[in-house]
Amino acid sequence: MSFTLITTPSDGEIAEAEAGVRAGIVTDYLAAKRTGNRAGIAKALLAAMSLDAANPDEPAVMDEIDAIRYSAAAA
Repeated sequence: MSFTLITTPSDGEIAEAEAGVRAGIVTDYLAAKRTGNRAGIAKALLAAMSLDAANPDEPAVMDEIDAIRYSAAAA
């Protein structure tokens, strides 16, 4: 019988993974917005709100999306 050592990810690895998730949500939102995919837009907004609710001490993804939305409306 062999055993596998389970290691805990480093803080840097966790931060990198979280940044990837956040960027993916914003990318999904932009892609859906560009193609007019309302279901995709709603899915991205829901994912952003869920992530923000789960991580209240982190910068809000919805703030990033709102900044994109409002800058596009002003243009």
